[in-house]
Amino acid sequence: MTLKQYILHQLREMQREMATALTGLTQDQLQTCPTGQNLHIAWMAQHCCANVDIWLHRAITGNFAISHSDRFINWPPPPPGESEPFPDAQTLLDRWMRVSEAAISAIESLDEEDLHKPGQTINQEPLVESCLRAINHQNAHLRQIWMILGHLGLSEERWPAQGAWLAHNEPSG
Repeated sequence: MTLKQYILHQLREMQREMATALTGLTQDQLQTCPTGQNLHIAWMAQHCCANVDIWLHRAITGNFAISHSDRFINWPPPPPGESEPFPDAQTLLDRWMRVSEAAISAIESLDEEDLHKPGQTINQEPLVESCLRAINHQNAHLRQIWMILGHLGLSEERWPAQGAWLAHNEPSG
């Protein structure tokens, strides 16, 4: 497996995992913070959209795939306020699918050697570093989301659907 194939596989798996996690959640479920936590699923989904857009799509193309509020572009993004409105699950899922598809398309447009060239980020790090940053960061938040779903008693219906899975649509080169 090439580095590009690995990155594409991880992006497709992240895309699927987030979709499985968000589908059908109510607004209350999206904005539940377990005791001692200050982040909820809706905040993490918005944050993940911005991270993938910043560190993957924008690093490759120079542009954002979707629009983001300043609170998710500026670092560090503040945790959600108590009465702060967040989009519903379908809107978050639509945003996630648009930005993750754009990132996948951007990676697909690259040659393997392009991954070692500087991207269009502030520090001009190699694209592979931007990719791995986004993948690792996303996976950390996905684990948090799954833990919140477990806290809400919603994991039983979602985890069995995971099963063994591979991203079969990867290009061969």
